[in-house]
Amino acid sequence: MNDLINGVTADGVMHFSHVHDIRQVWPIVRPGIEEIISTNHEPFIPEDVFHAIASGHAAMYMVTKGGHEYAGFAVLAPHHFPFMPPALNLWLGYTKEPSTGHYGIEIAKMVLANSPYERLVFCTPQDKWPERYATKLHTWYEVN
Repeated sequence: MNDLINGVTADGVMHFSHVHDIRQVWPIVRPGIEEIISTNHEPFIPEDVFHAIASGHAAMYMVTKGGHEYAGFAVLAPHHFPFMPPALNLWLGYTKEPSTGHYGIEIAKMVLANSPYERLVFCTPQDKWPERYATKLHTWYEVN
């Protein structure tokens, strides 16, 4: 999953890089993780995310605008559906500017292309994801 270390979105606006040591960026990303947990009423705590990344069970990609200004992050991890091959799950996605959320999908698709997985999925309590981004699978969305 970590074969793709860094990259740039198709329009050149957002740069992303794999976080090798979560300890180095924790003070920057923790507020976004706390916001996601609070907004979506998630059952996990920030330390669960820290542990998943530190132990190699998930991977974080930092996103910067123009390669310099912190813009957000994506956390990806394998997910196992019963009776199906594992998929790459966009577990957490955070952006400082909600209008740039679509970049998370683009970045996750680039990570997917460099992974052993064939599908990219995400789950959210937020409704009405446009079909150009995802197809609803019960409460899960599969990225188009």
